[in-house]
Amino acid sequence: MASQQPPSRAIASFPVIQTCVASWTTMLSDLPMLIRMAAYPFVLSIALTLASVSTLDQPLLNLLISIAAYIPMVLFAVAWHRRTLHDKAIADSTSLTAWKRRHWRFFSSTMMIIFLSFITVFLISILTAAFLPLPLVLTLCVLGALYIAIRLCFIWPAAAVEEIEYDLKTSWQHTAGQSSRIFFAYILVNIPSLLLVFLNQALLMTFVVSTGSPDQDAALSPFDMVAIAESIHDNIPAFIGVSIVISALSYLPVAANFSLLSLIFRQTTGWVPEITQEQSASQAENNPDHREE
Repeated sequence: MASQQPPSRAIASFPVIQTCVASWTTMLSDLPMLIRMAAYPFVLSIALTLASVSTLDQPLLNLLISIAAYIPMVLFAVAWHRRTLHDKAIADSTSLTAWKRRHWRFFSSTMMIIFLSFITVFLISILTAAFLPLPLVLTLCVLGALYIAIRLCFIWPAAAVEEIEYDLKTSWQHTAGQSSRIFFAYILVNIPSLLLVFLNQALLMTFVVSTGSPDQDAALSPFDMVAIAESIHDNIPAFIGVSIVISALSYLPVAANFSLLSLIFRQTTGWVPEITQEQSASQAENNPDHREE
């Protein structure tokens, strides 16, 4: 895809297994840069987590902080998408001072996709709740939200590399006929992540059980939010430590997922980096065959 001129439809399908493997190898081969790029968003995430804990009794403020919690991930996502799509040729800053138009576009696109997913879930529940059992309604709602996210997901890497002409409609066109492949690719790429999910859940439940009251049920459900909130309020320092470990570990599968999306986007749309004037001049200087006499 020539920069700023996306094709009207996908130009090719992508090999699912090879792309999944490439997403993890791309991430692991660039681990030092991953640590560097994740450092600032990681610290910011911890700060927002602390702010969220301190405002559990203030719903509106807590909601605003929850929305702001997307900011660290946007900083990391934009930088990582750009690095993957540019074949590791660039290394953007992930600090708040590096926030640019592309970050606003990425953030607003995320909010729009979340909104459209909620609308989809609402419509499905309204249309099916009267004659379908609740488990099936919930399944359809989840599948509907996933479908919307998959069909619109190309807007994220496109926003990261500042493809101005690329919008949600273009993403919908490019993912036509690709949604099942993208869905199964994300299932495969996240199989290694299950180990981290189980580890994170174990850390959280160990924290809740070990810091709970002596008469608290040892078989506490991970969905018992009241008990979790009580444990957090009573043991904030311990919770901070657990949050730091969980947040740090989460960047590995997150980076793998971002790499996967970038690779799918590039193969499906034929996207290639735009060569700037500075890059052209540098290539001319380094290539004797193109130097002027």
